[in-house]
Amino acid sequence: MGTLLLFCLPLAIGAQPASEPIPSPPEIYRHLLALKPDPDRVARVDGLVLVREDARFQLQEGYLALGRPLFGRVQAAFFWGSGRFTFSPRDTLEKANLQRLFGTDTLRLPFRQLYLFFDDTTLQELTSQLRFSGGKVASSVTADLKYVFKYLESSQREHLPVAFVRSLLDSTASGLFYAHFSDVVFEPYFFEINPYSEESVRFYRRDLSTSVRYLKEIVCQYPAGKRAGSGADLDVLNYHIAVQIDPGLNFSARVQLCARLLPESERWIYFWLQPDIEVEAVSDSTGRPWPFWKGDNSALLWIQRPQSPSSDRPLCLTVKLHSKRLLERRGDWILLRSSSNWYPRHRFEDLATYQLEFTVPKQLELVAVGGLVDSAVVDSRRRMRWETEGPVRAVSFNLGEFRRRIFRLPGLPPVEVLLSPRAHFNAGRSLLRFRVLSGRHMDVQVGRDVVQSLRFFTRRFGPLSVPRLVVSEIPTFSGEAFPGFIQLSWETFQFTEKTGLDAIFRAHEVAHQWWGIAVAHASYHDQWISEGLSEFSALLYLERLKGRARYLKALAGWRKQILGARRSFLSRGMPPGSLWLGIRNESYQTRGDFYLVVHKKGAWVFHMLRMLLMDPVSENDSLFTDLLRRLYQRFQGRRVSTAALQALVEEVSGQPMDWFFRQWVYGYRIPAYRWASRIQARPDGRFNVQFRVIEETGSVPFRVPVLIRLVLNDGRSVRVRHWLEAGQTRFQIADLPARPVKIVMNDLESVLARFHKVGW
Repeated sequence: MGTLLLFCLPLAIGAQPASEPIPSPPEIYRHLLALKPDPDRVARVDGLVLVREDARFQLQEGYLALGRPLFGRVQAAFFWGSGRFTFSPRDTLEKANLQRLFGTDTLRLPFRQLYLFFDDTTLQELTSQLRFSGGKVASSVTADLKYVFKYLESSQREHLPVAFVRSLLDSTASGLFYAHFSDVVFEPYFFEINPYSEESVRFYRRDLSTSVRYLKEIVCQYPAGKRAGSGADLDVLNYHIAVQIDPGLNFSARVQLCARLLPESERWIYFWLQPDIEVEAVSDSTGRPWPFWKGDNSALLWIQRPQSPSSDRPLCLTVKLHSKRLLERRGDWILLRSSSNWYPRHRFEDLATYQLEFTVPKQLELVAVGGLVDSAVVDSRRRMRWETEGPVRAVSFNLGEFRRRIFRLPGLPPVEVLLSPRAHFNAGRSLLRFRVLSGRHMDVQVGRDVVQSLRFFTRRFGPLSVPRLVVSEIPTFSGEAFPGFIQLSWETFQFTEKTGLDAIFRAHEVAHQWWGIAVAHASYHDQWISEGLSEFSALLYLERLKGRARYLKALAGWRKQILGARRSFLSRGMPPGSLWLGIRNESYQTRGDFYLVVHKKGAWVFHMLRMLLMDPVSENDSLFTDLLRRLYQRFQGRRVSTAALQALVEEVSGQPMDWFFRQWVYGYRIPAYRWASRIQARPDGRFNVQFRVIEETGSVPFRVPVLIRLVLNDGRSVRVRHWLEAGQTRFQIADLPARPVKIVMNDLESVLARFHKVGW
């Protein structure tokens, strides 16, 4: 028989008595790990059904035991037997994603084991329908509990999800519901209603990319019928961070943060912090110590605030921390292991002002987000102070033995490029063994692309408000942008790839100063705007730098990658997901799809908008240029959503665009066409060309404006835009002054699609 475990915080008996102390996060962790079924409360189950949103758990036959009390309350129940889970998301986009991943829009899974954590009416449902008495609990129930907790910890020791801890700390029923179930113990699925997330309904599966870590990945996630809260305790307003780094790269910091308490704030407040950073002490503005807890290898720091803090002034805390592993040497470079979690953060979307102080060995150069307001060398130490001009979402820094080169152009903020000469000299010697040559004056080459793309984007989109732009290298193969601060891979400082890939990479991070920083995306669903538009902006720069042919060649290459993802002679494989899924495109079956879809397909969507708004004859794309300028001007300092972008496109184009966004942003399918043509000579010496185009996409109809170019035997060309509808489209291009010698279907890569020419 299988097992069902129900962790319950019931409405009827689950309210925390006022006389009992609120449990702390470490107490919650220890008690949950010690959780056992109660043999005195066991019931026979026959046909019990639990319905939560769009999920249905049918406990067909078996036994159920309640758990022993936690903190004076019954918070668990165990079922072993046979059951069935049915799930059909009401959200149309999530239904489509379920179809993509599982081949069905209604999932039916048998289970023998099912574990639920909840803080709703579940206990009342169980006790009202079942009769409990003493009985024997199956040995597998207790034995298999360890797997439940491993997936909750997500391979981090002494770590529990925020929603679990908040529900257990809350004095009222929160509505939390969490299910861990499987037919085979090593192949679990998970269903959750998280009351502290706007998208509270979630269905997960096990991440099968690893057999040694217990991770799960989201399949479906969407809002419940009842609006959920944000789960936030604070609105952080300001950080003052003083950092000390010694010659051994040992890191210590004093972080002072001031925040406004939110009405739904709990007594225990959480912050995200890099797992290998240790916290020494937490105190308030008076120096009074506050209790805190950060589990071993956990990314969560919990701090207990006073019972009745003052609400008329900001809450200010000082957190002292240190780490021996946050900074590490990679050859002659220094790597900051986390550019976003090196200081405590409550919500990653919070805007705050920052004052940063660094004390480092004098032989090292340090650059950070913000403006440098003070720098001095005292004995063997270099002391620097940085400040942001206004609120920003995050700050970071880079450390190394850098050479600095400054570029100044009229009308642009100065650009500073930092390169590590010794690191590149040694890297070049190593690469020479593989017959890989290094470039010369690489800080000049990088700086040239940064400055030229900065000037190009300024003219195209509008001026930035940053006083300067600092570009430094990091020992990784990725890049990252912050306000006025860009970090690029060491590789792009080693040599410049001739096809333009390095130009795209460098310009992409520069473009983030407009798209992603000045204009932020509203949610992970809208991240394709920031990443896709930055990638497309880099393509525009490549076109300006290398010409139209190189621009189209890059697009064609990306088209082949998108259309050919996981396709082989024997299998079509898992198709890439929609732009709307954002980071959820990345899964164990679709490794690399976040970059493929959100970056490359996102760029393709903006290219198709450019083609749609362009005059096919004159190639004038001023409407599209106006669209991007309006987007920047209207949303600078704000967040833009996909819906807001669609409204702006409709405003500029003067036509409804729901069909475009439905196909290319919310949908994941790519159209495929077979086309044929024949030329007819007319008695008057002119020519007509007839076309027949058949859509092969199947049940998903597409509507696309394709560009067709006809090259005539007198050297002239004719380009037209024609709308292809679902099914079969027949049309002709008439009255041509000379015979066509070449027909280019999908000219200028106007549509992301497959086109296959066949005979008439």
